[in-house]
Amino acid sequence: MPAEETAVYPTIVLGRGEVSTQVLQKLAKLLDVHRSPVRYVVAVGTTDGSSYEALHQPSVHTSEPFITPLSRWMHAIRSEENLTAAREAGLSVGPPGGYLLVQILLVVDSANLPDVPAIVQELRQASAHAQEELPVRLHLLVLHPFHNLNTLRLPESPLAAADRWLVPCATWLVGLIRSDGSSITCEQMVETLPYLLYAAIHTASSAGEHWFFCSPSHSPDAVLTLGFSFLVLPLAEIEQALTDKLTADTFQPLLEEPEEPPPLPQEVTPAEGSWWQTLLSKLPGLVSGGAGLTLSLLRQETPPIGKDPRRWLQESDEWDARWQQETLTKWREGLQQAADDLLSVFQQKVHEEFSRYGRVLTGLVPLLRFLVRGMAQAIEGWSIFKLEMPKLPTESLQTARAQFEAALQQLPETSWLVRWSLIAAVVGWLVLGLAGYAVYTSLALPLAWLVPIVVGLPVLIGASIAWFHYHKRRREVQEAWQVYQQRLQEFHAAQMRLSALEVLRDAAERVRSIVDQQVAHAESLTQRLTGMVTLRQAAALGLRIILPPWIKVAISAWKHLQPVAQELWGHRDLRELLRRRAEREGITTPEDWLKSMDYLASDLRDSLVHHWMTPQHRRLSYYLRQRFCSEDEMRQWLQQQMEEMAEQASCLLWRSAKPPLQSWQFVDVSLPSTHGSHDDGIILVPDMMGRVCVGEAWLQNGS
Repeated sequence: MPAEETAVYPTIVLGRGEVSTQVLQKLAKLLDVHRSPVRYVVAVGTTDGSSYEALHQPSVHTSEPFITPLSRWMHAIRSEENLTAAREAGLSVGPPGGYLLVQILLVVDSANLPDVPAIVQELRQASAHAQEELPVRLHLLVLHPFHNLNTLRLPESPLAAADRWLVPCATWLVGLIRSDGSSITCEQMVETLPYLLYAAIHTASSAGEHWFFCSPSHSPDAVLTLGFSFLVLPLAEIEQALTDKLTADTFQPLLEEPEEPPPLPQEVTPAEGSWWQTLLSKLPGLVSGGAGLTLSLLRQETPPIGKDPRRWLQESDEWDARWQQETLTKWREGLQQAADDLLSVFQQKVHEEFSRYGRVLTGLVPLLRFLVRGMAQAIEGWSIFKLEMPKLPTESLQTARAQFEAALQQLPETSWLVRWSLIAAVVGWLVLGLAGYAVYTSLALPLAWLVPIVVGLPVLIGASIAWFHYHKRRREVQEAWQVYQQRLQEFHAAQMRLSALEVLRDAAERVRSIVDQQVAHAESLTQRLTGMVTLRQAAALGLRIILPPWIKVAISAWKHLQPVAQELWGHRDLRELLRRRAEREGITTPEDWLKSMDYLASDLRDSLVHHWMTPQHRRLSYYLRQRFCSEDEMRQWLQQQMEEMAEQASCLLWRSAKPPLQSWQFVDVSLPSTHGSHDDGIILVPDMMGRVCVGEAWLQNGS
């Protein structure tokens, strides 16, 4: 039968129901991966009865508002810009010199058949708003995802009567019971129907109208069933497998072990002693700061005090308050500033070192792991983490202060000394007077020369005794004060050392935090990269595409794609490719790699599917010629597939009262011509080949 070209019409595919939604989601994905030119004049969407969701819609080149999404889609599929884009892509849209019809395919689950009248009414309103010269043609595809026929209640006229805006055409029915008595599952229905619809919305060459949108039955109310078998190109799975293998091949060098790891830089593996010395080297008041966390301070001056011992504590406390506020505060601030400067330099060195390592792509992960392991071992050996922080000698200071206060209480007052001297003098006078009188009367000697001695000696003796007592107490006070001052100096030294140790421990903790952070990033990067490369490599090499018998695939395993991968990137320098992308994104450190891995993988996929894969990589003929060594071998294989597809297509997906009314044979225009045993129409579909059979539905109970 001679073939004549049949153009595709602008089409809206609208779904209602759970199964229909899943089918149309897969249909939209097929349109995307195959870059089919019909995507310019086809809109795919779903409705839940109250709102619409676009799964695929052409661009709208206008800013005017639309009443409903249906109006927007109807405008988009017939806009002059999109029609021109489809024709420039090689698509024949509408019959030459004929009217540009718009077709709507309504795909509905049988459970949602009661919603059809409301949806048809909205379609009618959208058609009226579009003001087409000819009414929109409406086709209904009912999906019955149940094995029990009695659950189906199909109205006699599922579509409303025709008017000037909407013309109901064919009603199709697909279920789970086949004409040979076998059955399929709902999952198989979801897998296969997207390919049927994909073939239906494409241009084809056949004897007469498009095979799906014609009416092979003479009865306009007949419900038609579909049987089909296709050899398809699973391009979505192909692109995913190629993407997985490309990603694994690109990132694999990052996991390779280097021949010999480089020496660890001292800048990022500091010794504790040098760190301690550097921290304290520029601080005043230090004799030395040893590696053993020792701290020798210069001898501090004692607080200035007056002559009155009773004011010494007050004067010392005032001086101590100033020391705490000024000297100790400045000491701590100086330590903290020195630690901050040292940490800033250390962090900068770490960043520089990791940036240097991050630019070496080959063996990146092992090198980073070697670097962070050495850093962690160097830091963990520091004794500051094991050192028990010393306690301030507060008790000894308080004891010395109490002893001084006790000694101070024993120190006599000046008035007490005068009174004590006078009392001693009076007592001395009395004793000497009585003694002198007795001698005078007994000896009757002249005593005039004894008067100065009798008068001054008691006073001298009393003053001597008072001074001796005061001097003793004053010496005790002085000794107690010296002890207190020594304890105060020791307390100040302990405060300064404790401050230094606290700053050092804090700095050491911050160093460890920096190192731990890099360790965590390196470990995360190792796990992410290892997992990604391993899983993607396994996913690509383990490619197994298994579909129902009526959907055959030209590519089913990775061995069929190996030549394609070799052609696409077998001669490319993937390391240089990754290096350029890393430089473009400023990726150097492990943290940068972690943040950018998903983006880099996505960028690789974009390069593969949008730039490297040409239109020939989306054609069935390309993969078949890659798969078979000779034309004769491919022709023989195709002939066998056509025979199997003819047998599968006759097993209609719904019980039919009669044999198939009409059958179509699909072949790829770029494949050798393959004829079936019957004089069927030949339909050309770019991405698949196969057979479609049509029959009238045989429904029980007259429904």
